[in-house]
Amino acid sequence: MPDDPQFIPEWKLDSAAWVLRRKELFKKIGFFALFFFDFVFIYILGISLVNYNSSSIQFKGMIADLARGASAVSWEAVHAHTSPRQLNVVDPTVLPQGGNMYDLYARLVNTNTDWGGLEVVYHFEVNGQPLEQHRTAIAPQESKPVFHFNLERSSAPRTVRVVIDSINWERPESADLVAAQDELQVEQVRFVRGDANTFDRVTFLAVNNSPFGFWQAGFAVVAINGTTPVGVHYITVEDWEAQSGKQAQAVWFHALPGVSRVEVMPDVNVMDLDVVKPISGTGNTPPGFDPDNL
Repeated sequence: MPDDPQFIPEWKLDSAAWVLRRKELFKKIGFFALFFFDFVFIYILGISLVNYNSSSIQFKGMIADLARGASAVSWEAVHAHTSPRQLNVVDPTVLPQGGNMYDLYARLVNTNTDWGGLEVVYHFEVNGQPLEQHRTAIAPQESKPVFHFNLERSSAPRTVRVVIDSINWERPESADLVAAQDELQVEQVRFVRGDANTFDRVTFLAVNNSPFGFWQAGFAVVAINGTTPVGVHYITVEDWEAQSGKQAQAVWFHALPGVSRVEVMPDVNVMDLDVVKPISGTGNTPPGFDPDNL
């Protein structure tokens, strides 16, 4: 009687009977499942605790190793490694002018790759007596000629050396400006011997291939006979524009000995951003060069 609300289909009765006959089996399965999940939970918890304890021991050991390592670090060695190395002084030389006058010449060599001297204070010392102080600047890895001109002595100095009094070390503010040194070239260098109406002189063309113009640039001029300097000079030029050439000359007012070659070295203080001229007619600095954002 399918329309009778009390009617229970045959298949439901069979299913209920089947479940009742296997009630004990289902209890055992449920108990086993509960035991299995409890075992898995306890196993995972145990593994986690063991790993945590092991990690904690390793962490404490690492901290102890770091503490022992820190106590073993030579901070003096670290400071020495990160601090700028001192300048080297190369080839102090006495150059007679004639009479009782002499010029002194040497080179300061900076072997640091990332430190420059914003201001280097130095003096020459002759026969153990200090002369007046001079100031210069030196870029990373630069070899800088330094001079003392017109020293008057009754006899030739027996000893000469350069003493560095102080250095204001700085990292360059513009790597592009430092790199521009390689684009400052000297061409057409020529030594001209004087005659009855002229003096010995060196003429050259200063070529600025860099994107920077400079308010002022210096040039160290060294006349050499073989391997020996026989005359030194230093001149400056004004308004050395970017991508331009400028004729210049250094004149000696005394006769030089034989001259076989001449070295002319551009000298621009690339440690000082104020040496850079704005682009002509714009008031702007060269592209990519913004001192306010360095």
